[in-house]
Amino acid sequence: MSKFTKTKLNGDLSAFPYIISEPLWWERHEVGSGEMVIVPKGFATDLASIPWFMAWFIPLSGRHNLAAVLHDYLYQQLKISQTKHARIIIHDSHGQEIAEWVYTQKNADNEFLLALLTSGVRQSRAKWIYYAVRFFGHFALQRKTP
Repeated sequence: MSKFTKTKLNGDLSAFPYIISEPLWWERHEVGSGEMVIVPKGFATDLASIPWFMAWFIPLSGRHNLAAVLHDYLYQQLKISQTKHARIIIHDSHGQEIAEWVYTQKNADNEFLLALLTSGVRQSRAKWIYYAVRFFGHFALQRKTP
């Protein structure tokens, strides 16, 4: 299963937007695949965009934080591309560019589900969050600000 490496969130997680102070490294596919998505230092995120009516079920901050940062980054790249596909560079475990990943909103959401599970979010809760993102995610992509 995939995992986050070389990563932790520092500082005030209630700050809006939250600015990550060091790169977030996400290893795609199986551990040891060496295919890393790197969210750059300085990336601004709102962590989990939770509608008010779901806040009782999904806290704004928790085990899902790293997955939320990854998902926000993937969605931001989709918004910047202004198409249904985005391209990001895949790095090896040393940070060297090794490939390009072309992905869609569904790919980003699937990666988010995997990241939730990897982060220790219970499977039932992770599935609820995933289906909410699948259902409402297109609204986030339609907003004007990247």
